[in-house]
Amino acid sequence: MALIKAKIESRGEDDGGWFTSDLLVFKNGDWIAYGAKCSKEDIRIHDIFVGRASDGKWYYSTFHFCIGMLDLRVEERPENLSKFITTYSLREFDGHSDECLEKTWPIPKQ
Repeated sequence: MALIKAKIESRGEDDGGWFTSDLLVFKNGDWIAYGAKCSKEDIRIHDIFVGRASDGKWYYSTFHFCIGMLDLRVEERPENLSKFITTYSLREFDGHSDECLEKTWPIPKQ
């Protein structure tokens, strides 16, 4: 956690400051440290986003952020983690089940 706190404190507001290649910081100070891969980077891998958030939980999403999280470069900084979870179809992951193999986006029809 100390590394994440240092990274949050060192980020620059002049470049948008809310996301880097491995950390998203929301307006209220919530954050998520993440890794993501886009199918356009490697056709063998479907879109995947996995991260651990300031609430201590792990999340995953199959949302297509595009190469280098391009979608976030044109979006406004979310208010908080909860808004990001909703907007980008994140689901909590328990670390044990195969649930993370299921699509979260596009939202499956029920």
